Order: sequence, then C-alpha cells, then structure tokens
Amino acid sequence: MMNFRDLLAFLASNYRTDDTFDSRTLAARLDRGVKGVSNELGRLHRMGFLRRERVKRLCLSFRGKLSYKGRQYSYSLSKQGLSYSKWLKEGKPLEDLNQSGVLAEVVTCLPQDLRQQIMISGILSLSRKYRGPVRNSKLPTDVLVALSGMAAENKRVAQEAHSLGLRNEELEVKNQELERRIASLKAQNTEMIERHDTQLKNIREGYRKQLAEVLQSHTSTFRQLDMCAEGWMQLCRTYERRYHVADEMLGRLYLCLGMLLPEEKRPQLDGWFGMLERDCVSSIPS
Repeated sequence: MMNFRDLLAFLASNYRTDDTFDSRTLAARLDRGVKGVSNELGRLHRMGFLRRERVKRLCLSFRGKLSYKGRQYSYSLSKQGLSYSKWLKEGKPLEDLNQSGVLAEVVTCLPQDLRQQIMISGILSLSRKYRGPVRNSKLPTDVLVALSGMAAENKRVAQEAHSLGLRNEELEVKNQELERRIASLKAQNTEMIERHDTQLKNIREGYRKQLAEVLQSHTSTFRQLDMCAEGWMQLCRTYERRYHVADEMLGRLYLCLGMLLPEEKRPQLDGWFGMLERDCVSSIPS
C-alpha cells in the first residue's frame, strides 16, 4: 500500500488537470492489483484530492467485440489535489527545512517528556487530512514562538543549574575537607585526653607510692613519739600526785604554824607560803 502523498505526487507528475484515469489503468502502470489501487483512489477522493465520475465500463467480449458492461469510476485531479501536490513539491520542503531548524534548536533545550510529545505530534500530523499549506503546518507560529521562549528560558535555567552544580561540587569538596579536618581534630582530642588521663593516673600512682614510702619510713618515728608521749603522761601523773601530796602537807603545815605564831606574824606566813607554792609549781617540768 502506497502512502497517499506518494500516490498523489505520482498522479500530479503523470496526469494533467483535465486528464482522467481509472483504477485499472493506474494499476497497470503501477504494476499492482486493481482492488488495492481502487481503494487508494477512493481514499484520495474522500480526502478531496480527486474528482470522480461514474461512467460506463468498456469491456472486451469473448467474441472479441467491445461493449459496455457495468459501471466504473473515472478520476481526475481536483483543485485541492493540485494545490496540495504543488505544496508537497515546492512549499513543504522549505517549511520542513525551516521548521526542522527551529525545532532542532528548540527541542535540544526542552525536557525529555516534551521532546517525546513533539515527536508524537509530528508523527500524528503525517496522517492528518490536508487543510491547506498554512493549516497543515506541523506546529503553529505562536507555538513555535512560545517554544523558542521556553527554550531560551530553559537554556538560561540549565546554565544556572550548571553553575549551581559546579558551586555545589565545590562546596561538597570543601565540606568533605572540613569533615576530614573535624575527624582529625576529634582523633587528636581523643588521643590527647587518653594521654593526659594516663599521665594523671601515673602521677596519682606515684604520689600513692611516695606517700606509702613516707608513711612506712616514719612508722618507727611515730611509734617513738607514741612511747615518749606515754612516758610524759606517766611523768605528769606522777608529778600531779606529788603535787597533791605536797599541797596537802603544806596546807597542814600552814594550819599548824598559824596556830603557833601570833596574829601579827600572819601576813609574813601568807607571803612565805605563797612564794613556796609558786616555787613548787615552777619546779614541775613542762
């Protein structure tokens, strides 16, 4: 089955405006089946590219005589068909070239989903019914202008995204460098803390050992001090007992002398006993 554009271009190049043809004649020239060619001519007629007229069919009988039998369609190119075939030959290549250049510049800057939609729209436009050169354009002019603006904006956004991507990569490198420095400082801090803890533990252990040695070396001194203190306590108790005895004896002596001496000698007796008491107290070792 031929594409209707190819078939219309073949008819326009081989038949003039007033020429008529039928499916049998055309099938013989194309070396194809009559039924397939008849269906394609009927399609071109429904699209408005051909005129047709129902005429008597001239047949050759078994006896070799020409006679009319049945009916057949006689086709000729319509005004619309001639216009479309001329556009296919002259206008369409220029429009395709122009639009292909615009679309090539626009599509490269569009997202993937929009590219697919434009491709699908272009494919579907191949099967559209012809509405004239302007209305048959693949994309309207305002759409192309809008797409051009979108492409320029998309390109600008893409450039900004690229610059932001480079900036992001630069910040990522700096961030990784900072993370490495932080990890290094954490490791150094942990090592320093462990080292200081070890040093502090060693210092404490040294102090414990020194204190133990000092205590051990002064144990005998402490024992001697304890013995001296005990001796001094016994001596103090002895002097205390003696003091009490002497005090009691002096008290009795004072009473006896007071009874024997006259009253005028009492002050001298008091002064003498006071001095004696002070001498006794001062004679006790401190």
